[in-house]
Amino acid sequence: MSFFYRMFINARMERKLAIVFIIFIILPISIIGYISYSYYPKVLVDNTRTYVVQIGTGIVSQIEYDVKGMSDLSKMPLYIRELQDLLEQGDNALDVNRKISFYLQFMSEIKNSDSIYLFSNTKGRYYEHTRFSGARNDLNENYEKWKQIAEESSGSATLLRPKRVSDGQNNRYVYSVVRRLTSAYTDKPIGFILVDAGMGLIAGKIEELNKTTKGNALLIDDQGYVIYAVDENIIGTNIREDNRTRPALEHGLENYMTEWNGEPSLCVSVSSPQTGWKLLTFVPQNVMMKKANEIRYNTVLSIAIVIMTALSISILVSRALTIPLRKIVGLMKNVQKGMLDVRYPVTSSDEVGIVGAQFNKMLERIQALITENYEITLHKKDVEMRVLQSQINPHFMYNTLETIRLTAELNDDHKVSEMSYLLGKLLRYSISHSMETVTLQQEIQYLETYMALQNYRFSGRFRLELDIPEEWNDLRCPKLMLQPIAENAIYHGLEGVRGTGIIAIHIESNPESVYIHIADNGIGMSVSQLEGLINQMESAAIKTTNDRGIGLRNVYERIKLHYGNKSELLIHSEQGQGTCITIRLPLRQEMEADVIDHNR
Repeated sequence: MSFFYRMFINARMERKLAIVFIIFIILPISIIGYISYSYYPKVLVDNTRTYVVQIGTGIVSQIEYDVKGMSDLSKMPLYIRELQDLLEQGDNALDVNRKISFYLQFMSEIKNSDSIYLFSNTKGRYYEHTRFSGARNDLNENYEKWKQIAEESSGSATLLRPKRVSDGQNNRYVYSVVRRLTSAYTDKPIGFILVDAGMGLIAGKIEELNKTTKGNALLIDDQGYVIYAVDENIIGTNIREDNRTRPALEHGLENYMTEWNGEPSLCVSVSSPQTGWKLLTFVPQNVMMKKANEIRYNTVLSIAIVIMTALSISILVSRALTIPLRKIVGLMKNVQKGMLDVRYPVTSSDEVGIVGAQFNKMLERIQALITENYEITLHKKDVEMRVLQSQINPHFMYNTLETIRLTAELNDDHKVSEMSYLLGKLLRYSISHSMETVTLQQEIQYLETYMALQNYRFSGRFRLELDIPEEWNDLRCPKLMLQPIAENAIYHGLEGVRGTGIIAIHIESNPESVYIHIADNGIGMSVSQLEGLINQMESAAIKTTNDRGIGLRNVYERIKLHYGNKSELLIHSEQGQGTCITIRLPLRQEMEADVIDHNR
């Protein structure tokens, strides 16, 4: 797992995006498509079953409705006494026939039957009313059978199996109801009634079902006989023991897979509780699956199109994101080779555009720092050269001062000896090139030596006040940082002051910087003098017309050389209120690296 994770992490951005598209877009689409591809045939079979059951239920309900109507119609003679009397007489007189025909016509119009036949037990006569050209031609043939069925039914209506009949001109399928008729006076049998209903409406619905399902529907009675089918050859045959129909007829299964006409088919069974008949519909599997196959093909095609589109979009998106990044990487490699004048063309404000803009700013800053560092280096060398040019042979000066000091000692002139010693000490400290930074304690000691010499000259008019905690003794700072400021204070601020001139030094700090305050109680400066001094100190050109400006500028330049913009030299002064100069030096460790870099 970690191997693949490392491969993914180390892969190019374009490949990562492609993998993400595959995992979160293409893979889910493929899974959903496969599920739909596999699930749809089952849904289609269920829909077919539901449709067949719905249509079959309508057909069975129609049969039950017709049978109930025929049964109700067969009861009507039981409530018409005159009709019972006429039937019991069994007379063939014209008047009797006319009256019975009237009642039969009345009954037919109420229930809308095809044919009604009244059979009298007297003389075996029958009376009829039919919508066709004549009576069916099998009346005499089936008279005894129907009579026996009517007798055995004990007055209940019995549904007869449908059969084909003819009136001499028309052949048709009918199903019939037969009922025994009894006298309302004697409760003795006086005959029976036969009511026919055509199969036309039922047959039409069955044929429509076959047309829709491309299958075969069979209407089967409770004995297993086919009572209607489009294929007339199987009408009247008993198929109870047929393996194709046994699950429905004997075991009551409502749907199952079997074969019909040599094809795998779905058999759907709908039963009639009233008649005991069943409607079996056989739907070929290939017909059901034809739509499923079309859906499968369309699903596969759609998935393929979506996948190709997603891949194309992923490639376009990944390239749109990675090409600018690769361009930035190429520019970075050029920068590594020293080509700092390259720039990224920013054309958008998105994350890549922001990175490109920051990259350009970084290059501009690098170029500015290089230029600044180059100028600082040149200026530093120029300053060093000017210092060297201004120096007389330091060893000669030091040896001469030492000779003067010894001569004064021999002549018991201790004041001259002390002054020579202090001056030699100052000279040795100032001309030493062994280090560019010193501790604050060393700088204070040098300042104290300088102030001692000045007090010899000015008869002790100046006092140095120090408020520096011991923890700052080891603070590194540029050499000769404090003495030029004290010298400025003496010659430009304290020399014209009556009484004792004071130079006070104290330190403040925060976690990032230390602040060294050098204040005097001199005459101060006006606003215009202060602004001129600050401008001269920060000016790029060196001006020699003002000694005060040269001393401060020297300190300002050296702290900038060491610490850059993280250091400051601030001047605060008011006329008659003295002057305070504040030096801010950074404390963070990275500043030490800046010092080391500048020292190099």
